[in-house]
Amino acid sequence: MSNLEGRFDSHEKWLKHEGGERLVLLEHDLEGVSIRDRNLSQCQIQRCNLKNATIRNVNLSRSLLTDCDFTRVNFSHTNLHSCDLSGSILKDNILRETIGNKKEVKSFQLDLYSVAYTWDRIQFRCQNYSLDEWEGLSDDFLNNIDVEAPEWRVKWKELLVRILEFSPAKSTEGI
Repeated sequence: MSNLEGRFDSHEKWLKHEGGERLVLLEHDLEGVSIRDRNLSQCQIQRCNLKNATIRNVNLSRSLLTDCDFTRVNFSHTNLHSCDLSGSILKDNILRETIGNKKEVKSFQLDLYSVAYTWDRIQFRCQNYSLDEWEGLSDDFLNNIDVEAPEWRVKWKELLVRILEFSPAKSTEGI
């Protein structure tokens, strides 16, 4: 990991025009890696295994993240704006306060909560559910999460269902 940290440092210098070089990772096995509090905007990560990784509070905007396996990755507080995730597997991801790329990961805010979703998961607050689970949650269950959650869902559920119907995230199933 220390070599990887050095490459992250070099990329951050490159972004600031202080020398360094752009981060390019091709065909690396990074399963379970923890990447936190980094600006990796405009990096290139291709054909890498990142299963079970934690990519938290990382700016990956305008990055090329193609043909990677992001199964069960924690993307909390991560910026994926304008990322190219073509050919990548996104499944069972944690998306708390994640900014999506408008294709495979979508995000928006409604009153109290930010919402992010992929083809198979929806996240609001610290709660993450399959799309079917989310629709079936009881008010009692939501009340245990946050006293305002049932009221929020009543207010926004119809719109959320329509958003998910009319603007679904691009599926990565079967890739």
